[in-house]
Amino acid sequence: MKTAIYLAHLNPVTNAHVEIIQDLKKENKVVVMPVRFLKEKNEVNSKSFPFNFEVRKKMLESVFGDSIIVSSNYTFFAPFKKYFPPLISLKSWSLRKQILQGIENDYFTYTGNNQRKLEYSQKICYYRRYDYKNHWDEISERRLQFKID
Repeated sequence: MKTAIYLAHLNPVTNAHVEIIQDLKKENKVVVMPVRFLKEKNEVNSKSFPFNFEVRKKMLESVFGDSIIVSSNYTFFAPFKKYFPPLISLKSWSLRKQILQGIENDYFTYTGNNQRKLEYSQKICYYRRYDYKNHWDEISERRLQFKID
């Protein structure tokens, strides 16, 4: 069985994230890695990034229990600019090694493909716009645009 490593912000965990993880779980062991930023052992949060790693981990565990692994290996350490440019910076390569710690079998990383990102962003938008229903419908982009307008 392959290991799917899902790298994401998950801030907060949304229904679209849950759906992605459920899809990945069908054929893979799943390790979810919410990104985190540390400065002198303190997690850096902001208005647009309000939940710390432990809160996001609890969100995931409340949905999935122990059927997934939630790892803190996707961590950037200050100063953050040292990770850029990606693929050239030595720190970005050390981050790759850090992410793969404890991954023993075949693996792939999942951050979403463009088509899937479009599909899920539409669902997130629809869900947020019509939150009072507590669900979203499978809808086409055209129907989504009609409902939003």
